[in-house]
Amino acid sequence: MFHVYGFVPSLLFSQAIFEMPTLNKQVIFSKVPTDYPVAGEHICVQDSSIDLDAPLEEGQFLIKLLALSVDPYMRNRMRDASSQGYTSEFILNEPMTGDTMNVVLKSNNIKYKEGDLVHGKTACGIFAQYAVISKEMEPMYEVENGPKSTGLPITNYLGALAITGLTGYVGLLKYGAPKKGETLYVSAAAGAIGQLVGQIGKVLGLRVVGSAGSDIKTKFLVEELGFDAAFNYKTAHTYTEKLKELCPNGIDIYFDNVGGKMLEAAINNFNNHGRIIGCGMISQYNGQEPEHVDNLIMIISKRLRFEGFVVFESLDMFESFRNDVTKWLLEGKIKYHETIFDGIELTPQALVDMLRGKSIGKQLVKVADF
Repeated sequence: MFHVYGFVPSLLFSQAIFEMPTLNKQVIFSKVPTDYPVAGEHICVQDSSIDLDAPLEEGQFLIKLLALSVDPYMRNRMRDASSQGYTSEFILNEPMTGDTMNVVLKSNNIKYKEGDLVHGKTACGIFAQYAVISKEMEPMYEVENGPKSTGLPITNYLGALAITGLTGYVGLLKYGAPKKGETLYVSAAAGAIGQLVGQIGKVLGLRVVGSAGSDIKTKFLVEELGFDAAFNYKTAHTYTEKLKELCPNGIDIYFDNVGGKMLEAAINNFNNHGRIIGCGMISQYNGQEPEHVDNLIMIISKRLRFEGFVVFESLDMFESFRNDVTKWLLEGKIKYHETIFDGIELTPQALVDMLRGKSIGKQLVKVADF
């Protein structure tokens, strides 16, 4: 599978005024943040225009954006071009890119038919109401008509059934090596990835404990998603003692979305030969001074395995992931909560809210009806 990250030809977003222009709002990366990004300063929405009746060149197709996803990894992309990250940086003063679901309005490409649903791949889908996709950009988009056959919401194909869901599936199954009866701890458990990891853990027969940033979220984890226990990390006296209370038999697997002092507390409570899955470290993304972990020597004494991963190295698991999670959703074994903002102009605020932990579950923006 071929992926192109951060490639957004400016010619596709011409500001030229045609005879019968259509308004085309775009989400623009306008400034590199040093802390939490601010809506309207670091991310803004700009008006442009597009002629929807203009003829298409061979291989081109015109898409309308239906929904887009905002995700924690995007903060890593909001950096200066000279710095390094695990995916490409956003281009200043250009439309941002990410996971999108679109519909083909017209096409001069035999692979994409009018009415097809099209997934803009992770880090590639253009955040603009309309876009003409060239032959060169074709690898960034794939036909995804799954919602038409499963009846599942289009937005599920940006979360539970997309790269977000694959991340949780791969992390737990491939790197966590779960065994029935073990204890799984998930941080940021009410987020897009965490909620799925915990529920897959329950399907596999694990005891599942999660942490989140509010009492509403922890109640949601236990009462709605079936976690065995959960705690509010903002009100916990100490993370170590809380985990000792909720994981009386110790921790066997820690799905780490946070890093920092939460990682330290998990290590304190690990059983020998436990597995730490390094998925994200959101506690480190926005501050100037990273939190230190002072007990890493215990990785040796407890013989822990600590492995970070990038999901794009495990795309061979996509088919089994899609089959399993689709089945679990349709059977009701997994529920996938989404927080949806209505309107592309709310994308900057949706991204900021997600990074500040204000949303529950997967954060999405609905742009248009199908």
